[in-house]
Amino acid sequence: MLLLGGGLAVAEWGKPLWPARPGGALPLGQWRMDLVAGLLLIAGCLTLLALIRRVPRLSVGADGVTYQTMFRRLAVPWDRLGPFTTVVERHGWSQRQAVVARAQVAAGPGRRGRELVLRDQFDVPLAGILAELPRHRGVRAEPAVIETPVAPFGVPGFGLPWLTLGMLVAFAVVFWIELRFATTPPIKPLTPSVDTLTALGGLSLALVREGESFRLLTAPFLHAGLAHLLGNCVAFGLAGYALERAIGRAWTFCLFALGAMAGSAMSLVVTPASTVSVGASGAIMAMLAGLLALSFRFPPGRYKLMIRVQAARIAIPALIPFQAAAGAAVHVDYGAHLGGALAGAGLGLLLLLSWQATSPLPAFRGLAIAFAAVACVSFGGSAYAASRWYWVYQAVQAERIPAAEAPHTAAEIAARADALVARYPRDPVAHYYAAAALLQRHDRDHAEWHLREALALAGDNPRLVRPAMINTIHATLALVLLGDGRRDLAVVEAAGACAARGDAAPLGKTPALLAQFKLCGAP
Repeated sequence: MLLLGGGLAVAEWGKPLWPARPGGALPLGQWRMDLVAGLLLIAGCLTLLALIRRVPRLSVGADGVTYQTMFRRLAVPWDRLGPFTTVVERHGWSQRQAVVARAQVAAGPGRRGRELVLRDQFDVPLAGILAELPRHRGVRAEPAVIETPVAPFGVPGFGLPWLTLGMLVAFAVVFWIELRFATTPPIKPLTPSVDTLTALGGLSLALVREGESFRLLTAPFLHAGLAHLLGNCVAFGLAGYALERAIGRAWTFCLFALGAMAGSAMSLVVTPASTVSVGASGAIMAMLAGLLALSFRFPPGRYKLMIRVQAARIAIPALIPFQAAAGAAVHVDYGAHLGGALAGAGLGLLLLLSWQATSPLPAFRGLAIAFAAVACVSFGGSAYAASRWYWVYQAVQAERIPAAEAPHTAAEIAARADALVARYPRDPVAHYYAAAALLQRHDRDHAEWHLREALALAGDNPRLVRPAMINTIHATLALVLLGDGRRDLAVVEAAGACAARGDAAPLGKTPALLAQFKLCGAP
């Protein structure tokens, strides 16, 4: 937490907290990031202080006992300390059993009487500590130590985590399919292109609106690269093993499936419509959040602490919205993280509240099996639908200009536009290049025809071209109409491009040209 908070503080250092000009809007994003950094630094400092002081701590000496927590220190001499009584109490929503030792502290000069309460949270079991107290001088009575019943917990005779291992193999197989059936060459080794991810079922709001709802369930099995895959596999392995051992395979798969669906749904709400999102991070966040909620039912000990620490170390940073570097090819889908975490926490709390103290596993196992079966059928049906659509996208890709052949400068466009239109007549971008070449020769009439042909082709098959290029074509056509003196038509044509934001905004200097010629407004 200290490293994370310090990194945020350094990144945000020097940025203004007040409007750049009088009357301007407050930079709420900056305030939010500074608040997160401050809270992380405070929490990290308190945790570090507790580790340094090794609290809670119980010290036993010749004069008495001293019990110290982070914010409290209580010293009790032997002559004021009564005998301990050990009981087993239930705590929290989970009603888990915990060993608690209580002793009355008699009133002394200037001090009122109170009760000393010790919980089983030390490195040494509490029963062992109480058994050693009679050996110290001044103890007036033998502590009453009783046997602590051990509540049943987890899958009896748990062996290998077959579900977790099977899911990891499934992730690896799907990643091999991404590389083997790539529709376009990878952007770098072991990194599938956006076109490939789209063809294989990547999540996109624009395509879901076109009726491809299967992407909600296929995207969680896809990954944007080897590093993305390995990171998710490590987190999934940690959460999957702990959950499969504690609550069984059925509820573990339910957490994964619910997180996958909730993460995809929240991603559609938060992420721009034309962005393609992939990855199992939403499902993994659900498993981690559910694991943190269910950890209140885990037996006390080092394993419980380790699970909480490791789950929090992965889940908390994944929810902090760091701003991606400008021009970054891959962005973190915080919408999927948030949706998965909320769904996992909700289901985890429901299981915690319904978990009987005498049962080793959560209740409603039959419901879990039924939901898991429906989820399996849904995942399989979505994979089948994606395989059918894959051939459509592969055919679409054959009509596009390959990235290696795309011109990058005005001179290249002028020299190669005619050849590109002849080779790829169904690609709207080829007609846009032809129009750009004609405009360099001041032939606005033929340029207008090519631009309208590009828009017609894009309308017939919206998968051929991305929204940013479509808005660029509209904006270029508006500028051509303005050059012919048809300003009213130009403003109407430019309306969509002027309203586009994010990754759907027109490319290059086109927005500046629209503003320069005042096309984004009333005629």
